[in-house]
Amino acid sequence: AAWEKFDYDAVRVAGYMYAEYTSGSVELYDLFNDPHQLDNKAGDPLYSGVQRRLSQALAELRACQGQGCIVTVPQAELRGS
Repeated sequence: AAWEKFDYDAVRVAGYMYAEYTSGSVELYDLFNDPHQLDNKAGDPLYSGVQRRLSQALAELRACQGQGCIVTVPQAELRGS
């Protein structure tokens, strides 16, 4: 069976979920305050640092190949963003 290709790539870290769609739209959810992912924080100035760091992590994952492909985002990099 062929693998289905989704129209987005996403990354989830402790407290956040970030997705970039092939259409160009972006979603960022603060899972601490919005566990049901109802309030998209993408573009919110209060979350700009988190969005920037998770976008960077997603780019690193896209460029990564092989079984040793691991990208970590320390929680400290997401605080005070």
